[in-house]
Amino acid sequence: PASNPIANALVVIVGALVIGLFVVAIISIFVLPQFAEMYASFGSELPSLTLLVFNTSNFLADYWWIVVVGLAGWSLAWKAVAPRSAFMRQIPGWMAMRTPLLRRLQRNVQTAQLSRTLAFLLGEDFAQTRLLPAAAEAIDSAVLSEQLRKAQQRVDAGTPFEEALGELSLPSQRLSEAISVGARTNRLQNILERIAA
Repeated sequence: PASNPIANALVVIVGALVIGLFVVAIISIFVLPQFAEMYASFGSELPSLTLLVFNTSNFLADYWWIVVVGLAGWSLAWKAVAPRSAFMRQIPGWMAMRTPLLRRLQRNVQTAQLSRTLAFLLGEDFAQTRLLPAAAEAIDSAVLSEQLRKAQQRVDAGTPFEEALGELSLPSQRLSEAISVGARTNRLQNILERIAA
């Protein structure tokens, strides 16, 4: 959706990558071959790294269609497999959490989304035993949903609700502390609504 800040950031990054790849392709196909001819006219041997760049340029110029077909095939395979595989659905989230540019943005979005979802469910008088599974279904992030399911397993095994939620690694530390304070003071819903705002 257009209102998703992570999706918007990814569109900008993908756009920059596409433009960068286009510029590199133009240089590789049209400019580097001219340099190769110029160096060949000198009659000297080129360093191995320079030869690698020239050979890559020649490959892209001669076999560009293999690259296009390969990328299209990978994209179609991803779209066919990712919706059916929980592991594949988690890969974009893992990649975003390991990308410094997106990590903070994703944590803020997930903290707000989780806070808003939990506050809403508490307002609807959900029992704590049903709260985490319902939140896991409502959250966009496959990684966070999986962590919520694991937190529910810990709650089922006897771990206090706030302690199980406090061990999640994706939302901010502020959320963990707020859940702990809210559970002790019986003001969890109000605190979560403030964080989500």
